[in-house]
Amino acid sequence: MPADGALDGAEAKEAARWNHRPPTPIAQNPLFQWPLRPMAIFRWYAAFWFEISTTTLCLVLALGAYFIILPALETMQTFQPGWMIRVWLANLVPQCLIAGGLHYWLITRKGQGDTSKFDPRDQNLKNGSFTFNNQVLDNMFWHIVSGITLWSLAQIGVFCMMANGYAPSMFFPDNPVWFVAAFVLIPIWSSFHFYWVHRALHWPPLYKLAHALHHRNVNVGPWSGIAMHPVEHLLFYTNFAIHLVVPSHPIHVMFHGYVQSTHPVFRIQDSKT
Repeated sequence: MPADGALDGAEAKEAARWNHRPPTPIAQNPLFQWPLRPMAIFRWYAAFWFEISTTTLCLVLALGAYFIILPALETMQTFQPGWMIRVWLANLVPQCLIAGGLHYWLITRKGQGDTSKFDPRDQNLKNGSFTFNNQVLDNMFWHIVSGITLWSLAQIGVFCMMANGYAPSMFFPDNPVWFVAAFVLIPIWSSFHFYWVHRALHWPPLYKLAHALHHRNVNVGPWSGIAMHPVEHLLFYTNFAIHLVVPSHPIHVMFHGYVQSTHPVFRIQDSKT
């Protein structure tokens, strides 16, 4: 951009294609900025918990999954299809309801119009860049078949190791303070891990191999959130390894998965990540 802030012809033409321009720069997490500002950090994380947010939704989903769908931890000592499918369904059903519901309202019905869309165009049809020549089907395929499956397999591995005593586990009566604190710390760990994995994915060989698939989504939708190459999913879900060294509860593992995978469904404005 020129020093006076004016756009040249090509840049002006490209800028005109974008429909929504936030009035202020998108805020960044102050925890990862220097110098540290304790009150700004507190306000940032208070917004996650002291109002209805995607984080509180993830907590509700985790509690529901644990008390309604998951079997007892002792049942998970061996890999059996029954409980493994229940973990997969605990992720599949809410994820599809949320992503599918948002897609229907925002994309199909255009319930909010195009005012807040960065790109006013409809999602791509008959485009050979996408699997099945269709952006929505492409996103759904990679989101569900690769994303939800590998997300669930990571949790299944953690549950099995917990059940056999190879990973530390704890319950609320054992340490109520840590039990509650873990819900605050998991999103922080998730953000930290994502930052470094995302940087690694922009290393040219990894970008070409894996991350380019996600970047096909210039005009994003709810299904774009975790529509990624399996290699990217494998890297993305290595963050569950924290449960192999830090004591946690199955509710924490489920909450962690929803934070990692349901948040991106709502962050459909992040077309450049």
